[in-house]
Amino acid sequence: MTFRIFRKKVENDLLPAINFFNAIPNHRFVEVVTFLSKGIGYTIEYCSCDFSDDLYLWEEPFEGIRFVNSALDIESILDYEIVQELLRESSHSFLKERPEYMDIINQSLFDFSKKYNLLFKKLYF
Repeated sequence: MTFRIFRKKVENDLLPAINFFNAIPNHRFVEVVTFLSKGIGYTIEYCSCDFSDDLYLWEEPFEGIRFVNSALDIESILDYEIVQELLRESSHSFLKERPEYMDIINQSLFDFSKKYNLLFKKLYF
């Protein structure tokens, strides 16, 4: 597994999200980032990312993005700005190995920023 996000100390609320981004295989990374930029959740093995729009009718809605790690039995709901930072960090790491995807990743980051009314910061090398 590639560690796109590596931190010596991780706050508990960030752990499920960091595990999610680190669990994404390279051959699925662009697809996952594109899904997230459209507000569509994704599941990878024991890690998942959900949006309120993904919920069943009987589930309680939430504000932000929910990350779950079923192996560790932990979950957290993060605000869009924090998720954007994690998206940028994991995308930057991915692009070091696969720079040919720079344009599509930047477009997805732009779409995410626009969808959640956040400031867009383009990735460069």
